[in-house]
Amino acid sequence: MIEEALESVYAEIKTQRQDIANEIANFDVDLPTLPKPETVPDDGNWLFDSNRSYLEQLDYYKERKAANTE
Repeated sequence: MIEEALESVYAEIKTQRQDIANEIANFDVDLPTLPKPETVPDDGNWLFDSNRSYLEQLDYYKERKAANTE
């Protein structure tokens, strides 16, 4: 009894799912080209550099901190 009542609802849901799947499959957006980023030349004076060892990084940090407190 309930299954018979819901049969038309299930059919509608199946149709809507298929329509949505078709829309997704055919979805195509024309996006504008991305702008070129405006970058500042790298001065190489970064506080953190992953190429440094731990001790080198710690020394560099301490030197920068001392220079900023003066």
